[in-house]
Amino acid sequence: MAGSTLPERVAQIYYTYGLFCSSYPVVAITLALSVVLLCCYPLLNVPLPGNIPIVVNVPLDVNRAQLFTNADCGTNNCQQTESTPQDLYFNETQKLPYVWAKEKPLLYVQQVILKIGVSPWTNNLKIWDAFRAPLQEVFRLLETVRNHEDPETKTTLLQHCYQIEGIKR
Repeated sequence: MAGSTLPERVAQIYYTYGLFCSSYPVVAITLALSVVLLCCYPLLNVPLPGNIPIVVNVPLDVNRAQLFTNADCGTNNCQQTESTPQDLYFNETQKLPYVWAKEKPLLYVQQVILKIGVSPWTNNLKIWDAFRAPLQEVFRLLETVRNHEDPETKTTLLQHCYQIEGIKR
């Protein structure tokens, strides 16, 4: 840069930016619009009256192998009279499968949200008790997840899953 002081360098940056925008206006406008659209993309998932999130509660005893066995029922005219685990993955209103249930997923992402409060709050409790008791439950849950072992293969979650432990700086 031409200047040696900070204001001169900032002035030079603004000058070259203005020169770029005046020389290539279509590229500058396209770049600005793409940045705005990219920043507004997460707003598409905001729960509005026409875009309510779908909550699907699946029982723990559903066998994952049975979910994708009857994929060709439309051509064989198979009739299912009893409720199968696959019925859990169909939309209630139109009986169409959810987008995520059409084929076997590539990977699973699971997030555990734990909401804890201290109740009843008495006068002899201190402010650090409000943090200590909930953190104890969090560490107990973390220990349960880390020590989980599959009864058939005797493998732990750490051998199969990538876990984000913390932020590395």
